[in-house]
Amino acid sequence: MTIVLDTNVLLATLPKKAALRTLFDAIADEQLNLAVSNDILLEYAEIISAKTTPTFGDNLIRLLLNLPTLQWYDVSSLSSF
Repeated sequence: MTIVLDTNVLLATLPKKAALRTLFDAIADEQLNLAVSNDILLEYAEIISAKTTPTFGDNLIRLLLNLPTLQWYDVSSLSSF
């Protein structure tokens, strides 16, 4: 299954004792495909770095980029609806 996560939802999945932690674990364990665009990743990096630390934000983005299940979408090439 492929999902798109709002930045606030992603933030809610990060604490080890969070109710939504199983969602983050499923992404990290490659059980779910995460769909992103450049804009989404930039927002993740900006907000998560501000809410945690820049190092944590960088490490999270690096982890996501290295997942083989990450699905990258170029929204500039999508036609408007």
